[in-house]
Amino acid sequence: MSLAKQIAQASAEVGGALATDKVNTEQRYGYISSDKILTVCGQALAKHGVAVFPAVIAEVVEVVEYKQGRTRYDAAVTFHMHVSGSEGEPMVLPWVGRGSDY
Repeated sequence: MSLAKQIAQASAEVGGALATDKVNTEQRYGYISSDKILTVCGQALAKHGVAVFPAVIAEVVEVVEYKQGRTRYDAAVTFHMHVSGSEGEPMVLPWVGRGSDY
């Protein structure tokens, strides 16, 4: 079975299983935590024989100072995701994660 088909089967299994489980109280919105995503999706991928190995390639943190004395930290992390299935060569996919916090 192709890697794409294995991933599709895992995606179909996850379906609507992901729902907001955390709340940002400061900005008042619900979100799905990374823990929830990793647990639900990771189990579905493993069940269908797919393994994902992330490798950090680069990271950058920028500090932004404001006149009001606040500081914001902007981060970007570049990954290569090595995705392996039961057959064939693994896929290597680039990915960039970004985040900001005060």
